[in-house]
Amino acid sequence: MADVDTQPRRKRSRWLLKLVGPAVLVAILASLDRRELLSAFARTELSLLLWAYPVVVPTIFLRAWRWGLLIDPSVPHARYRDRLGAYAYALFAGVATPGRVGEFVKTVHLTRAGAPFGRAFSSVLLDRLLDVGLLFVVGLAGFLIIAAPDHIGRWAGPIVAFVLIAGMGLSLLLTRPRIANAIGRMAAAAAPANYRGWIETTLADFFDSLRTIKLGALAISALITIACWILTYLGNYLLSRSLGLGFSFAEICGISAICSLVTLVPISVMGAGTRDAALVVILARYGYGSGDAVALSALFLTLPLSLGLLCSLSLLSPAAHFDDAPKATAPREG
Repeated sequence: MADVDTQPRRKRSRWLLKLVGPAVLVAILASLDRRELLSAFARTELSLLLWAYPVVVPTIFLRAWRWGLLIDPSVPHARYRDRLGAYAYALFAGVATPGRVGEFVKTVHLTRAGAPFGRAFSSVLLDRLLDVGLLFVVGLAGFLIIAAPDHIGRWAGPIVAFVLIAGMGLSLLLTRPRIANAIGRMAAAAAPANYRGWIETTLADFFDSLRTIKLGALAISALITIACWILTYLGNYLLSRSLGLGFSFAEICGISAICSLVTLVPISVMGAGTRDAALVVILARYGYGSGDAVALSALFLTLPLSLGLLCSLSLLSPAAHFDDAPKATAPREG
């Protein structure tokens, strides 16, 4: 009975936690000079603003291609255009969820097509980890650019070396059968008895699927990830230039990554308040006021929203109707 009583309480606690960000936003707006904010929007250069949105559209097509490279060859999956529909649907679902966890709906697309959960989940997790991994690297570089601009050259090499070594080491560990089996046994032992068999089988499928990923496919996937984020940051750069802010492209990359990392903290909805607070602090170091920071935050938000709106067209695609997902394995396209 106590467990039943605590469930609504936990849900209320989670929702109250997500109100922290909006409360911060209200506090920022309350202390803001409205004329400063209106002035920031009034000087917006429309031509640069309009160019920012189509720049990020190719990322949908590139990410759908990357996902195909990461799918286990034994997993039933459709042609590229069907994967594109599923990926667009996942991006649409991810826009409104904390940390974009809605993007994991791609797993459902593959399991409804007949794939074991572990093998389907591995491609979706790798797809997400590539984005988050690059986000952390660029975010760290951005922090150094902002906090210690004179020392960025000294730290750039060690950061890149650490990321490469850590990534290779983690890959080797996870693809070693002995380590994978040990992880599976420990997870199964810690789970309730009714789920132990399912967990052990799922983890075995997951690690087996990881071992099917070719090094070349992983390298191409990493390059696609870099290209996607360059396009995203280019869109943000155009948004900042449309407001007349004098940031370099490298600075915008760092600022954008920090803002994206801040929105991963589950104390807000779509980064409301957390992103604004981060930009207020960062832009103050460059001599810009809170009005510029809030205006830039609002424009940064419109970029994923516009992409999500475009991806909502996937609701008309067969990929959004999971019950009609194909059951046969189709040949892989790049």
